[in-house]
Amino acid sequence: MLNILPIKLKKKSRKYPIKRDEYGTSARQRAFDDFDRGKRPAEVALVEGISLRTACRYFADWKKMRPNMRLTYRLHKAVLKSNDEFSEQLIEAIAANLGMSREEVIMRLQKPWGLKQLLMGK
Repeated sequence: MLNILPIKLKKKSRKYPIKRDEYGTSARQRAFDDFDRGKRPAEVALVEGISLRTACRYFADWKKMRPNMRLTYRLHKAVLKSNDEFSEQLIEAIAANLGMSREEVIMRLQKPWGLKQLLMGK
C-alpha cells in the first residue's frame, strides 16, 4: 500500500518589499501619476528612485490604461457604494457604453477586480 502524504504548495511571495512613501503610495502608483502629468520614463526613474528598466515597464503598463484611471476608478467605486439610485444609473451607463446587458454588468461587478476590468474595456 502506498503512503501518500498531502503536498503543501508554497505560497508565492514578493522578492522585494513594495516601496511606499509617507502617504502609503507605492512607487508604481507615483510613477503612473507622473506619466499622467506628461513625464517620460527616464525622468520618472530619477525622481522616484527606481531603475530605468522598471520605469519603462511601468510606462508600458500605464499606456494600456485610460488617462487618470486611478481617479476614475475611485470615483466610480464611491458612487457604487454611496446611493442605490446613483448605482443603478451608473450600471445603466456602463452597460450602454460597453454595449452589454445590465445583468452582465452586475455579474462582472461581483467578480474581483470587475470594476477595473469594466473601466479598462476588458
